[in-house]
Amino acid sequence: MIVTVRMRGPLAETVGGDGQIEMKIDEENAKLRDLLTEIISTIEAIGAVWRSADEILRDALVLRNNTDVSLTGGLDTVLQEGDSIVILPLVHGG
Repeated sequence: MIVTVRMRGPLAETVGGDGQIEMKIDEENAKLRDLLTEIISTIEAIGAVWRSADEILRDALVLRNNTDVSLTGGLDTVLQEGDSIVILPLVHGG
């Protein structure tokens, strides 16, 4: 299945262009955890920021089809062909 992933904020620059990539996931019933793990392992700049799907979920707002994944099962959210995932890093400061 093909899933569109949109990186926002400073991460958009790490993947080039407009921050959008198409990811192919071969697993049936793939979950968000599978997708994020694949992103970490295939995009060096993302792997340099996060080492696990849990870290991404902790440090970023992740949306699936414009819905916060914390409302749809978190990392166990089942993905479907054509889903749109947005990863928006949270900014902290003081």
